[in-house]
Amino acid sequence: MSNLREKFASWEAVTLGAVCVFKGGSGFKESFQGTESGEHPFIKVSDLNLPGNEKYVLHSNNWVSAAELKLLKATLQPIGATVFAKVGAALKLNRRRVLVRPTVIDNNMMAAIPDETHLNREYLYYFLLGEDLGRFSQESAVPSINQGHLESIQIPLPPLAEQRKIAEILRTWDEAIETAEAELKAKQERKRWLMDKLLVGDWAVKKLDDLFELEGSGIDKVILQGEQVVPLVNYMDAYRKRILEPSDITAQTSVSPADLSRCKLQRGDIVLTPSSETPDDIAHSALIDFEPGDAVHSYHLFRLRARSNSAIIHDFRAFFLNHISVRKQFIRICSGTTRFTLTLPGVRGIKVSLPPAEHQKYAAAVLGDATSQESLASQRIETLRAQKRGLMQKLLTGEVRVAA
Repeated sequence: MSNLREKFASWEAVTLGAVCVFKGGSGFKESFQGTESGEHPFIKVSDLNLPGNEKYVLHSNNWVSAAELKLLKATLQPIGATVFAKVGAALKLNRRRVLVRPTVIDNNMMAAIPDETHLNREYLYYFLLGEDLGRFSQESAVPSINQGHLESIQIPLPPLAEQRKIAEILRTWDEAIETAEAELKAKQERKRWLMDKLLVGDWAVKKLDDLFELEGSGIDKVILQGEQVVPLVNYMDAYRKRILEPSDITAQTSVSPADLSRCKLQRGDIVLTPSSETPDDIAHSALIDFEPGDAVHSYHLFRLRARSNSAIIHDFRAFFLNHISVRKQFIRICSGTTRFTLTLPGVRGIKVSLPPAEHQKYAAAVLGDATSQESLASQRIETLRAQKRGLMQKLLTGEVRVAA
């Protein structure tokens, strides 16, 4: 945005340091962790991800009393400050939040406090939301930014009344996104309720080994000269969706004839994530719901292929492994410390209740419709976010002007 002054002569372009004060955070003492009786929130970078903290910091895992605040020699950041990570991988995740009460931030964070005689606090939030602060740390071993970096950033500065109007317009998109997210949450809760009703019953109990052949050795995401290049179903494909279609497969790898024969996918196969950083996030599964050609699965996935006598219908395979009663078994048998993993023998021993074919068809139809509704709600959120990004680009550069 360095040339904005020339491009939009009616706007002033100034450095953030001229209209904004940046303050770092305070050291956090673990002895205070879990305290909920304090007067002031003490937020860490991880608190930016708490549910309900999408734009405003409404929740914190840690609180400090007035006495602890004095002991820490900590500074309370004011209401309306925009806070964000200043070090580590979180710096590049573009998470910016606005404080709604005086708050202590830890020393891995920074607060931007506007001079409100020149800079509207919400306009500052949206401006920082669109800034790639990680660009300052590209040559650093550990990503980090400092006060000098931040103060040097140029901000196009329309009159205060126009700043407020821009913030008001962008706020309507935030509200639309919030409404869409609430709708998605309601659809997700309805689907969980349906799964409880449709996937639990007094039916025959089978081990997965009775129903499926399991393959745990997939293909690395490396393209070697002289090998055949093929589509690759990877970890995040199985993690994000329960039913995979051709448009979901975007990665590629190369294979030898032997690897292609061993790892080639078929319609009706299930791919399952056998590892995660936390036990409760393990064993997400997805159904290959198309003819995959020469697509193969990643070595980060297990593949389950129905045995000829398994009596488990195609559409039902998308759902039965994701019910909580089955997932608890996966959680119970995984092992690890920093990363938790499943073994093929352990997965083979997982037990599932298999309803009659007619119930499978009914359950798959109902849950398939619920999944489609969930997907449409999710797509609406992504559409609104894309619209907001485009609008921010136009409004915050002056490409589109608004009447104050």
